[in-house]
Amino acid sequence: MLTWISLLAVVPQIISMVTDLVKQFEVPGVSGADKKKAVMAVLEGALKGINQCGLAAPTTVILTVADFVLEAAVNMFNIIGVFTHKDPAPAAAK
Repeated sequence: MLTWISLLAVVPQIISMVTDLVKQFEVPGVSGADKKKAVMAVLEGALKGINQCGLAAPTTVILTVADFVLEAAVNMFNIIGVFTHKDPAPAAAK
């Protein structure tokens, strides 16, 4: 059974894994929603593999925490300038 103390023990690893994946999937021309899906798919696949090996990873809890971490990491990276966004091309004058 997952306790809040055991969850706190894995949160730093979740943060590290998610922030690394967010950076790896930051590529031009791909929507934020698609990048988020890709990161979450990697995490879900890793958890399925762990569970198939006989270890009981609380997939739903970890993915929920990871989703919050992902959103916070992207916001932080945008604020501090790790991720930069080009301004859209100016509209043509009529």
